[in-house]
Amino acid sequence: MAGSVTLGVGTQKGLFLFDGSPSGKWKAREPILPEWEISTVLLDPRDPDHLTVGTVHYAWGATVRDSRDGGKTWSQTALRPPAPGGPKPG
Repeated sequence: MAGSVTLGVGTQKGLFLFDGSPSGKWKAREPILPEWEISTVLLDPRDPDHLTVGTVHYAWGATVRDSRDGGKTWSQTALRPPAPGGPKPG
């Protein structure tokens, strides 16, 4: 819809997407990744089906996840500390 906007909200209970209309009405979608804490959300303005999130789980750790189908399926990259002897900050 022309003029509509999607807002991504990361919470301790998953990712929530809200669609806003030009009339000012908002509609919530079903929760995405409900067992993961979502610390960061990136919505691609050129492709509404492309989502990237930073996730945290107390048992499984931190990951970066990417979806190209609006959150139906995800690819995952585990976060790792830098290798010893790597570049030093600053």
